[in-house]
Amino acid sequence: MHARLITMHLTHGNADELEALYRNSILPALREQRGFVETNFGIDKNGKAVAFVVFENEADAIMSEENGYLGQQIAKASPFLDYPPIVEYFNLVVKS
Repeated sequence: MHARLITMHLTHGNADELEALYRNSILPALREQRGFVETNFGIDKNGKAVAFVVFENEADAIMSEENGYLGQQIAKASPFLDYPPIVEYFNLVVKS
């Protein structure tokens, strides 16, 4: 399995808006991506948000970026963010 970690910082007061966007728009589109397994999304009290997305393999994770999906979702979220998100990829070695 392979994961993508997206770290974001929200502009002041936009936590509810970003949560609604993730739940109502980004998540349904994510479920359409080949190899999608699961996601977790969280926001701390200081406005830092993380999305952890698991794919069946590295090729599927990369494909969801190359096919334009990731860029489209970042564009949707950008009005709520202080700066562009940090996107990192990981090979999952332990999952329970």
